[in-house]
Amino acid sequence: MGCHIIKPLFASSASPVLKSERNTYHHGQRPRPRTQNYCTAKRVFWLRNIFAKSTPGTASSAIIPGLEFQLGRRLRMSGRGFKETLEVVTSITVIAGVLLLSGFVVYRSLNHPAESAQVPPAVGAALPALPGYNWGQHSKTLLLVIRKGCHFCEDSLPFYRELLQAERNGDSKAFLISVLPDGEIDATHMLQDAQLDVPVVASFPLQQLHISATPTVVLVDRNGRVEHAWVGEQQAAGRKAILAAIRN
Repeated sequence: MGCHIIKPLFASSASPVLKSERNTYHHGQRPRPRTQNYCTAKRVFWLRNIFAKSTPGTASSAIIPGLEFQLGRRLRMSGRGFKETLEVVTSITVIAGVLLLSGFVVYRSLNHPAESAQVPPAVGAALPALPGYNWGQHSKTLLLVIRKGCHFCEDSLPFYRELLQAERNGDSKAFLISVLPDGEIDATHMLQDAQLDVPVVASFPLQQLHISATPTVVLVDRNGRVEHAWVGEQQAAGRKAILAAIRN
């Protein structure tokens, strides 16, 4: 809503007119919209000018403070409304953030259930034979259980390359095999991109190996029984333990 100027009926012709207003009415343009506080301040300005010229003395001193009081009240009410609006916007933002975070947690738990349960296979548990592989072929077998999309698995790939290098150098008594629940194409691409040249068993249900989380490293003896198991991305102590286990 535009601000209409209250022009005095009995003021002199020399009543002040703002330059922007004079130019606006001269060109016949529509006045620009003003805020409520701006309009209120302008009305008080014109009324102050009127009463100062028409009713000098006590009348002016009594009326003008009342107008200024009303103006200050409007300004305070406007500030209070802004504060309330800001509080509402802040509350909505916080609620939206909580809902977004909750949705992300639910999504991760539904699409990546293996990461939420850190339960290693029990030592001494008998594992089923892997397709195309016999546990008795080597004295020890080291299973690298990973999957596509697991960032802990991706972060562990450099250490797995170190294990492979130890096997090639004769510093390891364990034969490395990678096991993935993903399809053969995805599993092959993942190992190729990681430059991890080890045999791969793809599309294998991890539950059959008593594995509920990735990545998991399992050391298996020639009878197919678990000797050691490490769940998750290993830090320095865990990596040292794995290297010591495959060398004995």
